[in-house]
Amino acid sequence: MQGSTSQVTQESNGHDCTEETKLETLRQDDTITVGDAVIRDTATTGPSADTAHATDFNADTRLNTHRPHYSQRGKVRSIWSRDSEEDKELGGHEIAQRCRGQEADRGDTEILDDLPLVDINVDALKHIASYYLPGSHGSCTAVTNLSHGSFHDVRLLHFADGWTCIARLKRDDDPLEKLESELATVQYVRRHTKIPVPRTYFVNPNRNHAVGAAFTIIERVPGMALCDLYKTQLSWAHELATIEQISDAIAQLVALTFDEAGFLIVDGVIQPPHSTNSKRSRFFSTSDYFHAYLQEDALTLSANARGLYPEIWDDMHTFLDTVAEDPVYSPPFRLVHPDFATRNIMFSHDDLAQPPMLTGIIDWESSSTTIPYYAINYPEWIAPYPDENGSTLRLRDHFKQTLLAHSSVDAEERAMTCESLAKQDARLNDFREVFMLGPCLNAASEEWQAETYMNARRMEVAAAESDASTNSMISSDSVSEGGSGDSGEGDGDSVETDETS
Repeated sequence: MQGSTSQVTQESNGHDCTEETKLETLRQDDTITVGDAVIRDTATTGPSADTAHATDFNADTRLNTHRPHYSQRGKVRSIWSRDSEEDKELGGHEIAQRCRGQEADRGDTEILDDLPLVDINVDALKHIASYYLPGSHGSCTAVTNLSHGSFHDVRLLHFADGWTCIARLKRDDDPLEKLESELATVQYVRRHTKIPVPRTYFVNPNRNHAVGAAFTIIERVPGMALCDLYKTQLSWAHELATIEQISDAIAQLVALTFDEAGFLIVDGVIQPPHSTNSKRSRFFSTSDYFHAYLQEDALTLSANARGLYPEIWDDMHTFLDTVAEDPVYSPPFRLVHPDFATRNIMFSHDDLAQPPMLTGIIDWESSSTTIPYYAINYPEWIAPYPDENGSTLRLRDHFKQTLLAHSSVDAEERAMTCESLAKQDARLNDFREVFMLGPCLNAASEEWQAETYMNARRMEVAAAESDASTNSMISSDSVSEGGSGDSGEGDGDSVETDETS
């Protein structure tokens, strides 16, 4: 370990971080190793700023911010989705309205004004930024507030030469395993795709660090978020160009196949999803993957919720049995971004005569490998939606065509892609919303979500039974009317015969 620490000092002071370092994981003393750079969960007293280089690392890693609270399936809105009343009254660009609707679904707008800024030691942050970041940008001269949300504060770090980068300060205390998965995922995406992802210069997972919070210092991706770009009233050709670049990125992710479902750790190795807390370590089948979220050790806050798990699993197991041979629901598993929203997709558009160019996709926290159904879908802002106009339909068709153009030439793979885009299943959407996006905060929330999920399933069964009953009655009436008509026609024939004779 001494060798690793000395190497960190050399790389930090020399500002030379290797992009293609091998990610290795060391469990001793809660330490992660990325190449020769080390990050350690330090003692609760935390390190001083002067010794930060010995307890943190500045490698090409990535820690992100957002655990979404709305349905990630870009097909149908889930039972927890909300429509923005403001959007219904707004005219103008439908996609821009849809983006505002996404922000409303997050719920951040309801609480941001009430959240205080994360209290930090600004001088300690400036010290680390000045001495342990790559490049020759001089001292960090200022730290300004950029934005703040329910999970992170975002500060802009200004340097003597005019360069800037981002500091993301965490509000919660996530486990080291989540950081490890984040680093591994972005390293994997960087190595195996051409998707632009921001570089991470420095990571500290310890909230008791001298800075006063767990934080990351990352590259400031040039350009603007797609949700802001849409507000500039893009030309139709440029809007199509953004969709094509997004479909290319999704095609690259979908092309990464895995035998197991879960979260990446090292060199493509998979660990169980964080939110299952399952004692089982590997999931090679869709059934095992879904069942892990309903084991007794998965969610334990509410006894009433646990009482519903057998019924929920019976319902899901019955569904999985019916689709067991369908590749949309079967391995190989695919890598999926957890929050593929317009706020997390960055484009530059300096030359208005040229199409916007994709500069980065951010917020990869909680990315995982999962069934194709969750991985291959329309982006949420062009997904099927009530009262959508023709432009959204055309964008969706363009996305499908360009996704296929960038996808595998294998006929079965292309057929599976088309099938996944076409499928809409409220059961799977709701299951992901309730059980896959992270543990509930309290027993009441867990109980409400489990009951809501099962009530939705019961309503579906009741509706199906009602439809079947109605169809049966219609069929019976048709047979009855048809039989009566046949009898009448027969009588007529008899009369005509009698008259003839």
